[in-house]
Amino acid sequence: MPSKNFVYRNIRQINDGGYKVMHYKLIKFLKFIPLNIISLLIVFLIRVASLVVIIKLSPIDGSRVGSLYAAKFYLKLKKIDGLGKKNCIYLFFIHNQFGHVNYQWLKMWKKSINILPFSLLWQRVFAINRFFPNFKKYAMYNLYALTSPEMMKKDETFIKSLKNNNLDKITKIHHPVVELTKDKIKIGEKFLKKTGSSNYNFLCFHARDPSYLNKSFPKRDWSYHNFRDSDIQTYVPAVQKIAEKGITCYRMGATVEKKIHCSNQKIIDYGNSEDRSDFLDIYLSSKCRFFLCSMTGISIFPETFNRPIVYVNCYLIPQPFMNNSLFIFKKYYLNKEKRFMTFKEIYKLGKQNHAAKLRELDIKLIDNTPEEITELVLEMNSRLNSTWEIKKEDEDLQGRFWSLFDDTFIKSNTFRIGAEYLKKNENLLF
Repeated sequence: MPSKNFVYRNIRQINDGGYKVMHYKLIKFLKFIPLNIISLLIVFLIRVASLVVIIKLSPIDGSRVGSLYAAKFYLKLKKIDGLGKKNCIYLFFIHNQFGHVNYQWLKMWKKSINILPFSLLWQRVFAINRFFPNFKKYAMYNLYALTSPEMMKKDETFIKSLKNNNLDKITKIHHPVVELTKDKIKIGEKFLKKTGSSNYNFLCFHARDPSYLNKSFPKRDWSYHNFRDSDIQTYVPAVQKIAEKGITCYRMGATVEKKIHCSNQKIIDYGNSEDRSDFLDIYLSSKCRFFLCSMTGISIFPETFNRPIVYVNCYLIPQPFMNNSLFIFKKYYLNKEKRFMTFKEIYKLGKQNHAAKLRELDIKLIDNTPEEITELVLEMNSRLNSTWEIKKEDEDLQGRFWSLFDDTFIKSNTFRIGAEYLKKNENLLF
């Protein structure tokens, strides 16, 4: 029960921290008494109103752009009439104090979903509601569970409540669930013209590094996320191949650790430029030919606008609901056994406590090489040009790869693991 967990957690924290922690919690409790009384009244009203209409609340993590995955799937399910009961009102609120990393992004979403003001009040309402029976009736489904096979496997109760055809329908929604205004589009087009490009004729690329979290929340140790990082310079050879075709390439990122080293004027370090803005981050992601990236929050921009994505340096299967997208894994080397882990073994590691599992099993992660990244990028470019040669050998390997996973998850028919990568690592198909 949530109430028991809350009590146990606070008792443990007081035992660990002593008088100072107890004093802090007491002051905090007294400070929020008026707010808690109002919140309790709202919880009561919500439950009374359920005789006519059910109000469901859903928190949004305001510190990460990727937190809006839940809202994205809410709109997709709404579009295909897959939310279930008709007499429901769905409301969102920001559940933390950090604000939003991209205010333009949040502003756009406010036009598509109901985001409540006075976040602190709704945080308390949501928390207090959990102390009462049947609290899940007034909370939105865990729509974040739809983002990956691992998450869907964890929330099987919710997944089973969705009809299989609804999971298929989600991948067929090509129209973006949020839109750019005409005025904003003109600003984006002006930037593209200034940098020698045009809509759908440029590449975006990005490699996750620790700079954003370290800069935004410097008091916290974020090193347990380091296994997700990769070196942006290893992406440059692939990007150069695209730039040589006359296609402009923009390095993305609101906060980046390194500058890129490249003499090709078609490759622009936009993330380190004075032109970088919250809006242009979204606009470029929504109008690119395709987006090259590792598994990181910024991928939600091209994903929301249904742009093709090349995911590299993946530590799990990324977003299989994406259409016309490709991915490849990092290599997992078991030091004690002196061998690489198979794809199925990597999948079974799961998303939760991933860093701890890597340490426990003494696993060394090996980033994708520039050659592997280049092969995948060229495959994507060839597929978009309709010049990719479909070989029976490649299709058989794809079939063998996806047959490794018998869990239910949303997968587009055009989401694939890289052909050359799979061919060279056929020994991991067990």
